Amino acid sequence: NIEELHKAWMREQSRIVTLTQQRNSLLNQLSVYHKQILVMKQKQLKTEFEIDRLKKEETNIQHLVSSLEKRLTGLNLQCSERKGYKENLNNLNLAAQNQLICDLKDAEVKALTLQEDMCYLEIEKEELRGEIVQAQRDLLAWERKLQMATEVKQNIDKSKAEGGEIAVMKSEIHRMEVRYAQLQKVQEKLAHDMEMCISRRDGIVELAQAREKRSTKRALYTRQQFLKKLDDLQTKIKQTNSELKSVDKTYNSSDDHMHELTDRKQYKRNQLSELQGAVSQMQAQLAEGQLHRQKNLEMLVRKQRKARQYGELKAGRYSLQFRQESVLELETQKQKAVNSDLVSIVESINTDFPILATPITQILNTLRSPAA
Repeated sequence: NIEELHKAWMREQSRIVTLTQQRNSLLNQLSVYHKQILVMKQKQLKTEFEIDRLKKEETNIQHLVSSLEKRLTGLNLQCSERKGYKENLNNLNLAAQNQLICDLKDAEVKALTLQEDMCYLEIEKEELRGEIVQAQRDLLAWERKLQMATEVKQNIDKSKAEGGEIAVMKSEIHRMEVRYAQLQKVQEKLAHDMEMCISRRDGIVELAQAREKRSTKRALYTRQQFLKKLDDLQTKIKQTNSELKSVDKTYNSSDDHMHELTDRKQYKRNQLSELQGAVSQMQAQLAEGQLHRQKNLEMLVRKQRKARQYGELKAGRYSLQFRQESVLELETQKQKAVNSDLVSIVESINTDFPILATPITQILNTLRSPAA
């Protein structure tokens, strides 16, 4: 019996262990179920919150759909109204496309024309470069001529200065003029003395005749005395005549020398005038050459600028200020009128101030040159 009880107790113990294990497993399952219930409740709360949110979104979507339906209705009305606009826009688009094609063809033609103009400008540039080189050569030649003329003028100025040939000639002419004045005074004095001698001779003759009438005794003595005095007077007259001849000879030689000096002086003056005229002519030609050079240089610069603008226009870097021919023609006429007014003003200034002829002529050349 004890063994049976022991076996029964063992069975009960094993059963208790089994039940305990089952209880523990059930408790674990129960805790798991509780956790699952909590998770499901949280999911339920989230689901309810999501449902509420979706309901709100559904309401908003319904409102949005209703507004979109209204807008769709309005758009349908607008589409029905603008069906004719589409055809008009298509027609306008086609016309604009055709216009753009025509403009593109015109631009291509203009580009070809600009290329030809650039070729012509390059040729003109080379020609102008050759002209500038020739003008520079001419300018150097005129500068050499001007230097030679300046040296000649300096030599003439040196000859005019103290110690020069012309100064010596002037001093010699002055000395001869002084000598000529002295000789004229001597000649006048001799003529006066001769007149006095003649008057004294006449007086002596009259006195002798009177005395001869008064006294016949002293006639011989008076006649001899008279003849002696007459011989003395004739001797003095001969001396005076010889002196007059020498004075005339000296005067004639001085006069010839003075005429020679005057001729030489006049020749030198004429030569100086010719040289001054040549220098003035060279200076005028030099100024004209400089003006021509400045004009050619300015034309070259303008054509280079024009060629550069054509290149920028061809490359698309240059934007046209005037795209319509009428506006461009109006602006051109306006600029021509302004240029004409400026030319008139500068010409009046040139008339009032002739001393500034060279710079004013440069300005006139700039204003009258063809537009770049």
